[in-house]
Amino acid sequence: MDSPKGRVGLRIREWSCTGCGAKHDRDINASKNMLASGLRGLAGGIPHYSICA
Repeated sequence: MDSPKGRVGLRIREWSCTGCGAKHDRDINASKNMLASGLRGLAGGIPHYSICA
């Protein structure tokens, strides 16, 4: 995949892969990654913390 690289590339929010023509959106991809991370945390169970020692 031909994605933007380096700090300058962070300003590029959307791009198309020159190899396959797929369109990518940095913000959409970030939201998918955050959702997946949260779901992995829920799958492991929510820890129960007792207030009283």
